[in-house]
Amino acid sequence: MANKVKKGGANNALVADGPALADVLADSALVDAFLAVAMRCRSTICCRVTPLQKALVVSVVRTRLRKVTLAIGDGSNDVSMIQTAHVGVGIHGMEGSQAVRASDYSFAQFKSLRILLAVHGRYSYYGICNLVNYSFFKNACLATVMFLYGFQTGAAGTGPAYRGFGSFVIQGQTLYSPWLLSAWNVFITSVPPLVMACCDRDVPERKIHEYPELFQEVKGGLYWSVRTIVGWTASALWSAAVVYTTLTLTLGEEATFHEGGETWDVEDSSSLAAWLTFSVVGSFYLLANRRLISLHGLAMLLSLFCLVAVSQGLEIFGDLRDGENARLASSPLTYLLVLIAVVLSLLPAWTFI
Repeated sequence: MANKVKKGGANNALVADGPALADVLADSALVDAFLAVAMRCRSTICCRVTPLQKALVVSVVRTRLRKVTLAIGDGSNDVSMIQTAHVGVGIHGMEGSQAVRASDYSFAQFKSLRILLAVHGRYSYYGICNLVNYSFFKNACLATVMFLYGFQTGAAGTGPAYRGFGSFVIQGQTLYSPWLLSAWNVFITSVPPLVMACCDRDVPERKIHEYPELFQEVKGGLYWSVRTIVGWTASALWSAAVVYTTLTLTLGEEATFHEGGETWDVEDSSSLAAWLTFSVVGSFYLLANRRLISLHGLAMLLSLFCLVAVSQGLEIFGDLRDGENARLASSPLTYLLVLIAVVLSLLPAWTFI
């Protein structure tokens, strides 16, 4: 029968009443045939059915077709169906509030479903994807710089020895303070991803209503796919390489940094690497947002304040020598290196985005 129904035909519709649906759900072969016919129709209507049958229809679509299901209802007879679906929506109506209490979302009118899916659904999907991608980016960038520095100092034999696989011995110097690593996600860079997820918008709401086909690109994995993951990963690795190269090539063993002519040491490298990484990560955050508002600027200022507070705390507790941050902030070379690192790290993004 399914072969006789033209797939996606504009006039195809399947109607099943309660007794017919009971016979279908009792036989596994009939369930498969029913689903095959239903998938070739523009709509399927199940009328005069029991609450259990509603839930069973949602269940077989969810399990056998492996589709994301949404159930919407306004009465107590819709509760089981709402709870079976991936997403349950309840409508405030004259039949009580049982459906609303059992649902994930609720509203007063059925027409609000379009706004829930097309607008809020898109923005939530976009925000969560950006939150995950950017969180991975900022941590991968920090860790890669630390790995490259440890690998270099290990090859030079300037750090403590750690025995690895077999007889291979790793000697690496730690670049960042453990306190800085702990505060990186908890304080320093915790607010910007949340602001991005909650406030950024890729498409104005008016355009979403004008072009309903935009909903299809979201279903196709526009912001969460192998391509986007590879892109963010490549950006993190490139940014880390830029930070590390800027740090090592500009301030090598013979370079002088302080007014007294002292050579560059581990504490100087640690402080400057943290500021370079923060500048690159923060600049990429501003570039990744499609709509910049005042909250984005406030988030970056708060992150900057947290980094300054953590850096000053490292001086107070002895992880950095006294005056290290002041010397770093008073040197023109610091700002030049920040500018170079930011421009080079964002150059591929400016080119291809």
